[in-house]
Amino acid sequence: ETASALRLYTEGFRTVEDIYNILQISKTRRKLPGVNIPPPKAKIMAAYYEKLTNLFWVSENYLFHAFAWYKYYSLCKEFNRGMSAEMKRMQASAVLLAALCIPSTNSEKGGRGATKPLGRDAIQSTVEDDIAKEKMARMATLLGFHTTEPSREAILAEIRSRNIMEDVPDYLR
Repeated sequence: ETASALRLYTEGFRTVEDIYNILQISKTRRKLPGVNIPPPKAKIMAAYYEKLTNLFWVSENYLFHAFAWYKYYSLCKEFNRGMSAEMKRMQASAVLLAALCIPSTNSEKGGRGATKPLGRDAIQSTVEDDIAKEKMARMATLLGFHTTEPSREAILAEIRSRNIMEDVPDYLR
């Protein structure tokens, strides 16, 4: 939250990595015999993903903004038994709209209309693309998204497969 307010996005992303590491250590320790450490409460994890929706929005990382909304909605729906129908509609709408805000990439469009760089520029472009993909896959892992290639199409497919559209108002479908 503080990283978002101060626009310290790199610090926010480091915090995500730190929290992931803490969760992994906790998970490993829970497997040890004689150790009774409870998993993080769903309410805490929901609050975490809710904060991430803001961090990713202000840092203009719309892909992970949508994934954070998706995780927040999923946790709230699964563990908040008293969740009102109106709240479900609002959160499902936020998930859908966040996913639709993700800009399409050339590879998702089939590469049409994109000019390919030649020579050294092509190599540089390929290296940059590989680094970007690696960073995206790493962030997806840190946030608990079960995909190695996070994309607009992946989140939209997840929305369809998890029947989130059932909670979205008709005027947004």
